[in-house]
Amino acid sequence: MSASVVSAGLIALVLTIAYGIVLPRKFQASGKYYTETTVRKDFADIKNTYMSDKKHFWLATQKDSTAPKGEKIVGCVLVEPYNWKHDEYSFKKNGKEKEMGEVAELRRMSVDKNIRGKGIGFKLGSELKRFCKEKGYNTVVLSTLSNNHPAITLYEKLGFRIVDYFTIFMGAIVFRPVIMVLKL
Repeated sequence: MSASVVSAGLIALVLTIAYGIVLPRKFQASGKYYTETTVRKDFADIKNTYMSDKKHFWLATQKDSTAPKGEKIVGCVLVEPYNWKHDEYSFKKNGKEKEMGEVAELRRMSVDKNIRGKGIGFKLGSELKRFCKEKGYNTVVLSTLSNNHPAITLYEKLGFRIVDYFTIFMGAIVFRPVIMVLKL
């Protein structure tokens, strides 16, 4: 067996271990860390973290006799001003800032997977739209993974349209989010 075949096989083995085992575990660990630190901290003080004149956080609850206070949280959504300094979606770079006017970003939309399809997400989104109009926003933006078809369908029912895709590489793992925009 030649040295180049052995070297190629060794390289393939190392890459398989790194990208197939090690990196996914690191991503899982970093996601768990993010949830246990940032999300837990943010949710511990929703009023100060997410409630102000131009941002708001909604919770959908459902009666549940087994829950500590007789109801459980089954959905949530957040809206806050779009961060033009960070400009995650490159709107400024693409000359869209003036055209878009006052921009809000929809974040943290989630509905309990056991009761999806019952209108909870639509009600949360409709309330978010009402709030944005009342606060003078002209546009609402969001991103979600392109393979999250139920979420995309919900957002389209709320009036959002896909305006762009972008790609995020994390080692051998590729994410392809879509950017969606709603003109109010």
